[in-house]
Amino acid sequence: FNQGGKILVVSFTPGVNVPAHEEMEKTSLMFVRGLADSLNKPIEDDESRFRILDAQNADTADFILEGHIVAMKKSGKLKKIARKNRKYFAIEGKMVDAKSGDIVVHFTDSKESRKRKESFMDLGLAMGQSFGKFLDSAVE
Repeated sequence: FNQGGKILVVSFTPGVNVPAHEEMEKTSLMFVRGLADSLNKPIEDDESRFRILDAQNADTADFILEGHIVAMKKSGKLKKIARKNRKYFAIEGKMVDAKSGDIVVHFTDSKESRKRKESFMDLGLAMGQSFGKFLDSAVE
């Protein structure tokens, strides 16, 4: 894990009490995009970092990242009237060693919108970027 590796990201699924819908799927994909943007940038020593794989080379994965969306909520009607139209998005997941099946990282994260125009997809993108920075910091 500390040496980096190739990560296959399995699409995040809705958790308990989170309905599956198009916005949820898009937000899940934005998490993956944020993670990929954060990790798949050009560097000199490309072997000592994490890389996000696509479906074509999934069989070369060192790690598998999977998770669930545990909350995806908008503020109630009273708060909307008071101009506090907040969105709350939370995920949990794990990264497993593809060969042994051992869990190498278990994570939870949540974000609340700060701006009125901020969407769930914006929150998902920011969470993916944050998780990518965390993984990047683990590489020796």
